Amino acid sequence: MLVDSSRHHSWAFVSMTYDELAHIVETKGLHLQLLTWLHENVSSTFAAQFLSEADALDQRYLLPGPPAVALSLDDSVATVLDVFNHNGDAASIGLTAVARRPDAPAADADMDVDAGETPQLRGCVLACLPSLLRLIQVCEKALDGGSLGEIDALLVCGAYLMAPADVSLPATAAATAAQTGQYVLAESNDPGSNASQVIAGNALVGADEDARVELISAVSSWPLELRRVLCTSVYAMVNWVREIINAFADQPSAEIRANVIQRINQLPQLESDLEALVASLRSTASQFDPAAAGLVPDISGAPTARAGTGGPTLRAFAPGARGGVGTQPDDQDVAGQPRPEHDAMHMVDVGGLLLSQDDTRKLVSGNADALEGDPDSRKRGRKRKSAGGGGGGSGAAPAADDPARNLHPFLRELSFSAFDVLRVVGGGQGDDEPPSHGPLLSARGLRTLLRELHAVVSAKLISRSERRLPWLKNSGSNTTFGALATFSSNISGSTAADVSDRLLPIFPSLLGYLDSCLATRARFRNDVEVTEQPSARDCRIAAVDTLDDVDAVESCVDTLLLMVSSVLSWDGLQSGLRNDSSSTA
Repeated sequence: MLVDSSRHHSWAFVSMTYDELAHIVETKGLHLQLLTWLHENVSSTFAAQFLSEADALDQRYLLPGPPAVALSLDDSVATVLDVFNHNGDAASIGLTAVARRPDAPAADADMDVDAGETPQLRGCVLACLPSLLRLIQVCEKALDGGSLGEIDALLVCGAYLMAPADVSLPATAAATAAQTGQYVLAESNDPGSNASQVIAGNALVGADEDARVELISAVSSWPLELRRVLCTSVYAMVNWVREIINAFADQPSAEIRANVIQRINQLPQLESDLEALVASLRSTASQFDPAAAGLVPDISGAPTARAGTGGPTLRAFAPGARGGVGTQPDDQDVAGQPRPEHDAMHMVDVGGLLLSQDDTRKLVSGNADALEGDPDSRKRGRKRKSAGGGGGGSGAAPAADDPARNLHPFLRELSFSAFDVLRVVGGGQGDDEPPSHGPLLSARGLRTLLRELHAVVSAKLISRSERRLPWLKNSGSNTTFGALATFSSNISGSTAADVSDRLLPIFPSLLGYLDSCLATRARFRNDVEVTEQPSARDCRIAAVDTLDDVDAVESCVDTLLLMVSSVLSWDGLQSGLRNDSSSTA
């Protein structure tokens, strides 16, 4: 894969290569000299491409005032993540060229690419943002004994998402400006006309819900083209925040833990804003599609996949379908035969790029048949779709591949380390005192973590027991079985026993959270608070102040009950399939 990815001349496939390199460093290691060389090169590339100083933004862009930096956790940190500089949608309508100072270097001036010899890569450089971060952090940990102290500024730094475009243009004038590349820059910092000022500071994920409602209301009146630019930047930030959480969640520093929890609490708000933006663009000429924008690999035109040497036909990949209801159990293939022990040895040829079964999970396509070599299984997928089946198979792929309907499969996965935050913050069941580790997870932040963790449990454990627990299929929960996010992390290639080994140590904490959520919910009757003083039991999560928080707590209770039942019902736990080394967890 590392060699063949160059054939595609696509930033999205280069991003997959960075992920594969990170996986090699994480699981197999590299010679010290090679690791040092790799770390120095990718770090310098990342810094040159994506990082800037807040003061330096004035030298890059034509700004009417101070740059509007969003999502910063520490204003004293001068480092800024310049997302706008590589926003392909901004470049396509000429906004980048208009906003950039004439003497500023081009966005790709620092890239180590010889334009005379190498064809220009397709897609958007932002596709590489989270995967580069992942590669940097695994190299940093390998060289510095697991510490990320040298790059901790990345955890708290803000981001520059939009240039000061004039958003007061009438729709017709905006359309003309987009076609001619003559967008007008705002001449003041008034949010009524300045795009960047609308999302300045922490308005995008601020604690003030009214400010966020005003933000979405203001953006909904923007021209479609500018809305699409912001949508691309926010999408990149969602994946960035997810990878930041993955990177720093295992750090022992109390200060870093506190900042990680703040990022986790930002994530559901940021994703909610992204979903609102995507929905506002649906069925328009500027509809947001990560594959079409070059932010994820597009294999819609790829040839039919073929199995590797000696390997069986591989299953079709559809986001959200891995191990879901209606799919084959994890220990069987599409023909119902036992799976080989090492699926990763079976390769798929996608447009000349050889991918392992694990790698194919990184591909999103409206044409799921491109990853299917078994015509009978395609028929089964269509049959499930016509019968109204909601689980996996190629029949469910078009709905899963529509980001306006289901954005989650297009996002980076949260890794095992992110779930360890539950143990760090939560303490054990039955503790008399609440944990004292700084900021607490919000109800919505906790819900985000639990939904991701339940997706892992569903995909890896529940398929073996769902035949004995039919009530799970009709539980009424909104949690999608097996709805793993698509990209990265160390989960997709893990076995059920691996997941169990990582899950059982935090199991007491999950029970503690269940106890806390039940106590919190008991304070409310018909969404009205009847008990003013929270007990120590419900101090494991941040204060519940809104009806949305109450709904989030209710969802946490449902998800926790499902997870506890799934783990305790897992056949491997019952029959001793787990590793002996984890039996004491």
